[in-house]
Amino acid sequence: MTIDELKKLLGVLMLTGIVKKPEQTDYWSTDELLNTPIFGKTLPRNRFQLLMKFLHFSNNDDIPADNEDKLIKVRPIIDALIPKFGEYYNPHEHVSIDEGMLKWKGRLVFRVYNPMKPIKYGIKSYILADSHSAYCWNMIVYDGTHRTLHEIVFALLEGLVGHFYSLYMDNYYNSVALSEALLRSDTYVVGTLRKNRGEPQEIRDCGTRGHVLQRGDILARDNENCIVIAWQDKRCVKAISSKHSDAMGEVQVRQRGGGRERLRKPELVIDYNANMNGVDCVDQMLSYYPTVRKTIKWTKKLSLYMVELSIHNSHIIFNEKQAQGDKMTLCEFQMSLIRPLISVAPPPNSSDSMEKSLFYSVMCDETTDISVTKELIVYTRYLSGGKSVTRFLEVRELPDGCAETIFQSLLKMEEEFDFDFKNKLAAYDQENCRYKMDVTGQGGDSREKVYS
Repeated sequence: MTIDELKKLLGVLMLTGIVKKPEQTDYWSTDELLNTPIFGKTLPRNRFQLLMKFLHFSNNDDIPADNEDKLIKVRPIIDALIPKFGEYYNPHEHVSIDEGMLKWKGRLVFRVYNPMKPIKYGIKSYILADSHSAYCWNMIVYDGTHRTLHEIVFALLEGLVGHFYSLYMDNYYNSVALSEALLRSDTYVVGTLRKNRGEPQEIRDCGTRGHVLQRGDILARDNENCIVIAWQDKRCVKAISSKHSDAMGEVQVRQRGGGRERLRKPELVIDYNANMNGVDCVDQMLSYYPTVRKTIKWTKKLSLYMVELSIHNSHIIFNEKQAQGDKMTLCEFQMSLIRPLISVAPPPNSSDSMEKSLFYSVMCDETTDISVTKELIVYTRYLSGGKSVTRFLEVRELPDGCAETIFQSLLKMEEEFDFDFKNKLAAYDQENCRYKMDVTGQGGDSREKVYS
């Protein structure tokens, strides 16, 4: 397998998440009702199946005889991606921890059953996500190794403790002892609470026979570090917080048949309901354009799941760096990644075309370090309908990271993409090379290269 074939394989897998068909072989079907020529033009069916059959992410010959790591066959991709999730993004104030499930019903020693999840059988991951953007900041793939809840939570929070984040967790994780430990580490906790997790006896008895509260009543106890409440809604809700009091607030709740009703709830519960959905949003976004296909190898499924998470996170980072009119939907963003992988140029669009723009700019940035990777990510920005539009062009390979090489690559792009650099290029900007043109009409065809 060559690097070019690997890129095409990844592009085809990503495209199958957008172009959905009943069976994998249908993507290469010649039936007029199913025919999608781009798949056959990119990779023949037999070659695709052969590449998928032998796709590995670690060398089996390098696995030691005394290996105890159950994830060793996917460890390279896990170790390569998860640290990058936290490196390239700073979460907002509110973060949440929950379990993510990758569906798997085959034989697997660390397969789990969780009746509370929509996917009940599968590979479980502990995920820490941003409650505001649904960015997956950190995760731990469960491999059957025993870890205490305290160890799991602090491992997921590595790098965030001490910065006064607000952490939202359900009753699987929460306890009075854990809340106090996190508070000592300058991290607030909000969440529901199970029985016998260090709560006072009065709270523990609420909801049992002889200790039923009236609907809307609240019982609260605190120890100066955290507060534990029992609030009677349709059932008795028990929760814990190290940042709230027992104050009540009002919310509007939709009623069956239409209309809204104003209800009083503890501010702790209102805050929890608003910020506990980070991981659920991650699962929701991954479900829209899944690259994971049915396979008998759990390693391939888990690895493609990691790729999906990378695409999801990249989409969030991209949109947060764009102006409001330049943001992309997840589908548009994924298509912009697929095109350079399978070497397909963006189609012309009469309402959104560079040709109609008076001028445009070209922007480049290295993937990590241009002196190591020799690759540039190339974007263009132009005007369409009075708005600035940003479009991804390609990942461009270079022989070295010199400014002159980058400049010569720009001139080659002029021919490949049929750009009118002479009359329309306003600016080319990259960290070590700038290329500018006077488009005011006063300076003629003056150009300058500035190297640093």
